[in-house]
Amino acid sequence: MNQPALPLILAALLLVLCITDAGAQSALVINEFMASNNETISDEDGDFEDWIEILNTGSTPLRLAGYGLTDREGDFFRWVFPDTTIQPGQFMLVWASGKDRRKPGSPLHTSFSIASGGEPLRLTDFNGNRLDTVPPVLLPTDYSYGRRPDGSDQWVFFREPTPGFSNVADGVSRLLDPPAFSHEGGFHPQGFYLTLTLPGHQQDARIYYTLDGSTPGPDNGRRLSEGQTIRIEDRTDEPNDLSMIRTNNIGENDPLNDGWKPPIGQVFKGTVVRAVAWAPDSEPVRVATRTFFVGADLHERYRLPVVSLATDRDHFFSESSGIYVPPNFQERGEGSERPVHFEFYESGGDPVLAHDAGVRIHGGTSRARPIKSLRMYARRSYGESWFEYPLIPDAPVDRYKRFLLRNSGNDWDMAYFRDALMQRLVEHTPVETQYYRPVVVFLNGEYWGIHNIRKRYDHRYFESMYGLDRNDLVLMERNAAVKEGTSRDQRDYEQLREMLDTDQVNHPQIWQRVKDRVDLDNLRDYNIANIYFRNTDWPGNNIDFWRKRTDGPQDDAPPGHDGRWRWLMFDTDFGFNLDYHYVQGHNVREQHNTLSFAINGANVSWPNPDWSVQMLRGALRNVSFRQSFINRFADLLNTAFSPERVEAEIDAIYNQLKPHMPEHVNRWRGPETMQEWEDEVASMRDFARKRPAAQREHILSHFGLRGTVDLALDVNDLEGGHIRINTIDIQPGQVGIPDQPWPWSGVYFHDVPFTITAVPAWGYEFAGWEGRDHAGETVTIRTFEQELSLKALFEATEVSAGLSEPEPDRPRDFRLHPPRPNPFNNRAMVTVAVPDAGHLRVSVYSVDGRRVAVPVDGVVRSGFHEVALDASAWASGVYIITAETGSRRMSVPVTLVK
Repeated sequence: MNQPALPLILAALLLVLCITDAGAQSALVINEFMASNNETISDEDGDFEDWIEILNTGSTPLRLAGYGLTDREGDFFRWVFPDTTIQPGQFMLVWASGKDRRKPGSPLHTSFSIASGGEPLRLTDFNGNRLDTVPPVLLPTDYSYGRRPDGSDQWVFFREPTPGFSNVADGVSRLLDPPAFSHEGGFHPQGFYLTLTLPGHQQDARIYYTLDGSTPGPDNGRRLSEGQTIRIEDRTDEPNDLSMIRTNNIGENDPLNDGWKPPIGQVFKGTVVRAVAWAPDSEPVRVATRTFFVGADLHERYRLPVVSLATDRDHFFSESSGIYVPPNFQERGEGSERPVHFEFYESGGDPVLAHDAGVRIHGGTSRARPIKSLRMYARRSYGESWFEYPLIPDAPVDRYKRFLLRNSGNDWDMAYFRDALMQRLVEHTPVETQYYRPVVVFLNGEYWGIHNIRKRYDHRYFESMYGLDRNDLVLMERNAAVKEGTSRDQRDYEQLREMLDTDQVNHPQIWQRVKDRVDLDNLRDYNIANIYFRNTDWPGNNIDFWRKRTDGPQDDAPPGHDGRWRWLMFDTDFGFNLDYHYVQGHNVREQHNTLSFAINGANVSWPNPDWSVQMLRGALRNVSFRQSFINRFADLLNTAFSPERVEAEIDAIYNQLKPHMPEHVNRWRGPETMQEWEDEVASMRDFARKRPAAQREHILSHFGLRGTVDLALDVNDLEGGHIRINTIDIQPGQVGIPDQPWPWSGVYFHDVPFTITAVPAWGYEFAGWEGRDHAGETVTIRTFEQELSLKALFEATEVSAGLSEPEPDRPRDFRLHPPRPNPFNNRAMVTVAVPDAGHLRVSVYSVDGRRVAVPVDGVVRSGFHEVALDASAWASGVYIITAETGSRRMSVPVTLVK
């Protein structure tokens, strides 16, 4: 070969290769992508992640090693392809999940996800040359944006995406924003004309609207002409509509008084306006919905929050498929879910939350009541994954995946708040409870009565409260029926129950195994509460229990992560003197011996079969647990269950509901009259006054105790400290303790030793017990006296000089408030309310039980303490924040997103 010609030959070959390479590279395109994937397709982990589809439109294979994919300008190699090849005509799916997986032959995952609000996507070769670019596009959930036909320059929106396959479905070239309303939803003192307008770039579109809650469109509703307005006014004088539909088939004269009855008079009616934009080759992003209430003094009329539900009439009332009418209200599962628009107006009428959701009928026998419980679902397929609002301000969470609008169960036509009261009485205990907030509900604008917002116990509850992954949750009901978990979990519980129900529970090794597997404080308080309540729709019914699946006890784990069994409080409506003829104990009222009922099972399927009492019966055979049970029962009867405290809680809910009950009574006629409602509340007060004395008699009788002692406790200095007896701290701010507690009195039992501890305040020290020489701060007393008095003596120390007076706005209760923001990125704040000076420890745990930080661990003054979280060294995920002071402990989950 001629040597001088070689460089020319090589140059020519290089030019050919470059031309071939450039042609091949230009054949690689982004063909389709999705930025909000709720249920379209899941990855290998079962997660519904964003995705990008790459297509090789050329005729030769392409090696992608070093190619870049990015959503960020200037950072072309934010994620780099591994050494993999895409064949001609092949669709390659890349998950935009943030998981960053680049193993050839396995599913590919980028290091970023796509913002559903829109951001650019760019595909580059290994030299950074741009192969394809897609500008920012706003995508609704489960819509994709892709080329139609494949590889062309024509982009459309797909309601039916085809990840990894050819784009054969029909698409639309434009998504339409909803019309804007001239007025906010909520309360209005007088009628007005409502104007609906479209954005400037959508002036070619048309507006369709409905006033009956149904979904508008060309085939349903009315078209709004240019310049036309909608008159909004008080509709109460219009004939009743939905409220005249029979919602069960029980006769009016049914002995249970469960039959549907028409409302008395005209129910109050608001106006639900639903509007949508429509144009050829376009699709509306969503339907805009607002509810307007017109009338004088509505802020005074509806002091409770207002919920407005809007849905197609047939979803609730169709004979063939309506979930609110017989027999369809018995349907369960996904097939019974219907779409609904949910609006939440705070007390005073301010709109704070509105989005599409799912709804199902909730409950067991209560499904057949005229008014029904509703279960609300937030799903990305409806638009939002969470109800992002603190619907129940007292609850330790500020967003909800699911919640209930409850009808008060078996108490639906009586006091209408029995279960809410009973759960409120034990919110401070180690028992899981459902927080309560009453609201007024409207359905398609028509008054639908008072409902109670409650959390629902399911895997989503444990995810939001404890950060538990569903795969780690074990949740069972009744006789170990598995709701979440496996048959192995079921056998674990059955073996535990059998081990407890033997005479070996006083053997140290056996009892240690029980302590390793059961939260005994939870078991104790859960049973005490139901017994005190006289709940006889239990323990053979309405009993759920749970644990986190672990290899053994995790004593250093945050609450709920230690692997121990715990019980859940719900549906206690049979308690507190519910007077149906089928309620066991209704005829003896507060005298019913529920203690014996809960320990001595019967040969029945309900309400207390033998399997349902084994756990408590077996635990009480252990001497230490029996003493703890009796003393804790005494503690609660003296505080949380004292007549003064319980009547105060009854009055609080009564006063909250009373202004709203006449309208509710007229709507549902259950109770039939306001006097019947007043009588039911009076019956509850009577139970509160008489139950403690009856309960003490039951304890004396069942355990063979020889009597009670009237205990009087006092301190010499109101600022010097307080006294703790067994499980309660006698100091202002504690449940059932008055603001001026000294001298304090309570009733305890002979034969059962109880423990008393003097607790000095900051700046004081314990100086002794009056009249008792050589006694330490803690004394254990077993007495057969009728009366006993003790006074703790405290003395100031030098460090007390200069201490300021307690703040006048100091919190009354210990509380760990939800972190903010949540989710967060590296920095968050959490507030801890500490009613009294003392030691405070704030810890942060990962969901696998590792303690990752202790931002506070020391003595603090009373007040609201802001705790900063620095998560710069933590990995993304769910964490549990725990605050502890004295015997009190609270936890809240927080999600870190980086």
